Amino acid sequence: MTSPSKPYKPALRGLVFGLAAIGLRAATMALAVLVTSRESLRGSDAAMVVLPVMNLAATVVALVGVGYSAIAAHRREWGVVLVFAWISSVAAALLNIDLFPYAVFQ
Repeated sequence: MTSPSKPYKPALRGLVFGLAAIGLRAATMALAVLVTSRESLRGSDAAMVVLPVMNLAATVVALVGVGYSAIAAHRREWGVVLVFAWISSVAAALLNIDLFPYAVFQ
């Protein structure tokens, strides 16, 4: 149990993880666009290695955000923060760039 002086706020943590996942997804998409727009870019092989790692990290962070949102919903911490946490985490989980490899890289 948590003490009243330090409240356990899973909705706020879910929002932080959801926004971090959205940021990672945006960086992954920006890097993919940069690599595809400049085919003669030096170090594009390194970028192609980094893209799946960034995508995996964004997926894990998004799933942690969904987990914290579920904990908050279970504890009945209903509010705007919970709604935004859930929306940002689910949006980050659905914006998976690995689902469209042929549209991006060919």
